[in-house]
Amino acid sequence: RQDKQFRTRVTYGAPLTFLLFKFGKGNRLFDDTTATVNFEYFRSLSSITNYTYRNFKSTMMLTKRVEF
Repeated sequence: RQDKQFRTRVTYGAPLTFLLFKFGKGNRLFDDTTATVNFEYFRSLSSITNYTYRNFKSTMMLTKRVEF
């Protein structure tokens, strides 16, 4: 069996206040909060048809910084 695999990813993150104020809505509650979005594409080509497939993934994450 011979396989070829290809994977690509894109990640983008920005402060949540930047994204909300850009659309005219904002709140001090969202200070120090970051929104991150990730997309991934995976493709596997095989000489055996049953092992040829593709996969898509996406994730979204909010991160809040807390200081003591």
